[in-house]
Amino acid sequence: MTTLHRIIISAAAIVMSLTAYSSNWRKTTPTPHLTWQTRVLDRNVMVSNLPQVSEGIFYLQEYNRAIGYSAYFGFWTVDGRRLFPAQYLQMMEKPRFDSGACIVKNADSRNPYPIILYADGRQKNLSKEWAEMSQFYDGVAMVRETVNYRSHNLFYVNTKGEKVWPHLAETDTKGSIVIKMRHLRSDMRAYYSNRDRLWGFLDEKGNVVIKPAFADVRDFEGDYALVCLPQAPNDFSPGHPVFIDKKGAVVVTLPYEASSLMYATGIGNLVDGYFTITDTDGTTYYDIQGNAIRHFAGGGSTFSDGLAFVRMEKYSDSAPAFVVNRSFEVVGRWPFIPTEFYNSIPTFTDSPYYTYNDCVTVDQAGQPVMYVPKNVFSNYLGQFSSDGYAAAKSVFTDAGSGRELTFTGYVDLTGRYVVAFCADDEASGPFDGGILPGPQPIEPQPIEPIDPPVLPPFDTIAIGPTDVAQPLYEVKVVASPREGGKVYGSGRYSYGDTVRVTGTPAKGYRLSDISCDRQSSVTGTFNKFAVHGDMVITCYFVKDEVVTDVPTGCYSGKHILPSDDGEGLVSDLYLQLGNNEGNEYGDGSQGFLALVLDPRTHSAHNDVAGASVNVFFMPMNVRGQIEEGTRRWLLVDGGIIRYANLALTDESATGVFNNPMISMMLAFDGADSGELAPGRYRIDITGSDLNKGIVHLGDMQRFSSQHGWVAAGSDIFERNLRGFFIKRKERGLNAEFFSGTTLTECPRRTDISFYPPEGFYANDTNGSRLKSFIRELGEQYRNLQSTDRRFSDYDLQQFSTDLDRNLFHPGL
Repeated sequence: MTTLHRIIISAAAIVMSLTAYSSNWRKTTPTPHLTWQTRVLDRNVMVSNLPQVSEGIFYLQEYNRAIGYSAYFGFWTVDGRRLFPAQYLQMMEKPRFDSGACIVKNADSRNPYPIILYADGRQKNLSKEWAEMSQFYDGVAMVRETVNYRSHNLFYVNTKGEKVWPHLAETDTKGSIVIKMRHLRSDMRAYYSNRDRLWGFLDEKGNVVIKPAFADVRDFEGDYALVCLPQAPNDFSPGHPVFIDKKGAVVVTLPYEASSLMYATGIGNLVDGYFTITDTDGTTYYDIQGNAIRHFAGGGSTFSDGLAFVRMEKYSDSAPAFVVNRSFEVVGRWPFIPTEFYNSIPTFTDSPYYTYNDCVTVDQAGQPVMYVPKNVFSNYLGQFSSDGYAAAKSVFTDAGSGRELTFTGYVDLTGRYVVAFCADDEASGPFDGGILPGPQPIEPQPIEPIDPPVLPPFDTIAIGPTDVAQPLYEVKVVASPREGGKVYGSGRYSYGDTVRVTGTPAKGYRLSDISCDRQSSVTGTFNKFAVHGDMVITCYFVKDEVVTDVPTGCYSGKHILPSDDGEGLVSDLYLQLGNNEGNEYGDGSQGFLALVLDPRTHSAHNDVAGASVNVFFMPMNVRGQIEEGTRRWLLVDGGIIRYANLALTDESATGVFNNPMISMMLAFDGADSGELAPGRYRIDITGSDLNKGIVHLGDMQRFSSQHGWVAAGSDIFERNLRGFFIKRKERGLNAEFFSGTTLTECPRRTDISFYPPEGFYANDTNGSRLKSFIRELGEQYRNLQSTDRRFSDYDLQQFSTDLDRNLFHPGL
């Protein structure tokens, strides 16, 4: 049996393909569910009334007859704890917490005044002359003060209520004052000058970096922002949209007239060197000089984290959506059937996740991370906040009573309802057989439930504001590795403070990633974190590398995958360097590396057992070469091995469990098809002379944003894959995958395929219906096994004797 087959069968086989057209993504994607730790509150809350969570806190509007006949704002934490009772009114904007503080107004109409609420339970009363006040934006709010009911003062305050930025204050202002505040984006904050009636930009400390000169502006995204120039000073007729840099200089002028940017919605932001213009003919990508680079008839998104989403065809239900990189190379595609999400284009703002059609959330690579079964009358999934929570609605059936229970609340990125609302008396249990309503949690139940099990009770204690002294929390900022650079930001901070982490790389290093051990402290800004307790922030540094072009040439040779019988699986390995034009895998790379496997590979082992499987190696893009000391590396990305319809045979039919049974076990675990995840690799080519037509391939390394280059197949890349019969892990290609292969110059090939052939995922004719049933049965059983401790330690004998009782007739 070959190494490749042994990997597929035993441990390192791969999850279902997420880049092929299929509905299989639903089988491996979490859906909202209850756990025994979910806080269920006894009240009816419509999901449309659930705001986005901000710093782990959300508001609810409730009636409070002790005050009046309006609905008043109260505040809760996502773990179901009441922070402030419902006794506050909105002041200009809907309340939300920012930097640990929120602006509301007291409910006494005879003496209204603003209040700062703090996330630690304190409150601070402000002057009743502060007639209007924005929410905090990165710790700063804008105030209009009315003096003697006549004159007005304009100023800014921090979260302590102290005045800041005196150079922007305006005193004894007559006429109207517009309260407009913006968040800090890319170290720049758009601000509106009432004196000039124009927009400009500030830095983090409130200094004017770009003077007010624009009729309308977008926030900076990276180094550029879209603004609208007025026709002339104090002339507010339609102006011209342009892109400016951080010095205020115009870099691109657009052929439009618009009095504000609300009339320029077809213009995308300038990110990663490109901006988009979308109209009825599709989306065109332009470079920073204003040159049209690419056009997609079906539309496209702006770039985010180096990726964009495009459709090649216009007005077609069958047109797929592709993921492209900055070179417009296709690096993936949506796993959804095109008709499921026709013409949907994601936009990523404060969160690296986007929810389509209120039912499925994807990441920046277009892959699903959560979904709810689409039903306009029941299920709903909202956008995720920067701290990782989304509003959701689910209709679950109680297995014991058969009643439908409607839950609304917030889910985290694992699909767990952290807090849920339901006015039904049965919503908190007890539940027959210890089975929660709805889909069962993916993770095993950590604690044996009491008999009968009951969810945490409704919190009836109304916690009001307190005067407790604000504690300080320890924030540690560390460098990894220590010699990679110096880091700044460590110290003791109050709850809600923001920490700006900075680092100075040592010579020969660069900053590659920043992570925090407290997920709720992560914000939409790369190096900014909100203090919610003690935490450790790690700055990862990796060594610089210089990537150079490769010379043009084509090379091939025989590649052997080792096997137990010593013969190995022989395949062709083809390397094309230089011009890649004409290949659908992308025109921007410097070639590709293709392992040409027989689509139907057979292998014998001891003349008894055999394996058959459709195997496809997706060609890897070549990005150049790296010289590091005395070693030289070929830089490639990809490494996707797809397989489908894995089956085993046993002609002798000996033993208690023969290989047909193992094939059914593979199908039961969903392990009979899948793929190896892609990565960024470099292959040792020391001793090769590309100019003389010879390439020696050695060991391979894989890039980690936190560890730099490490041996491919290392434990740090390991992913655990769920299974009942088979314990599976996936680490990508191993370090020796290409080692020992020599390639020599050859003619250019035109028969390389970049996608699996038609019918690659089709089931075998013999037994296809049975295997399909087994696969569906396995999905149901894995859900049951992961949530009920009675089944967590089952072996094959228990499974065979108890399957009918515990799966089809649970509780008997």
